Amino acid sequence: MLDMSEDIIRPILINFGYARFFHASSRSYKKDGLNLFYVASECFTNNYSPRSDLYSLCSVMYTMLYGMPPWFITITDYQAEHKSVEDLIIAERRKPLPVPDIAMDVQGHDERIQDILIKALQNNP
Repeated sequence: MLDMSEDIIRPILINFGYARFFHASSRSYKKDGLNLFYVASECFTNNYSPRSDLYSLCSVMYTMLYGMPPWFITITDYQAEHKSVEDLIIAERRKPLPVPDIAMDVQGHDERIQDILIKALQNNP
């Protein structure tokens, strides 16, 4: 969330409902209620690691830079009835990551950030 109550806008982290210590007894990953476009691919098979969080963080950064989540697709009701949403997202992630050219639109654009996002959003953690 953004706190815009003062002259300087401050980001505030919220909703730690899924947070837990990594060394907790259960490392299973519960996807219910999450936006699957921000979930690392390995989490679809119930594998979770700190790299999964890095993927999610970089998905948020990607969305902030490009205006939509990485590999975003519109899933119709028909598609959702005939195939799992997870399978549709995984199939889309087999394609190269779309990276719009924003260098001319963003003041102070640094291509190193783009390189970090591309590396962190790989399907293989």
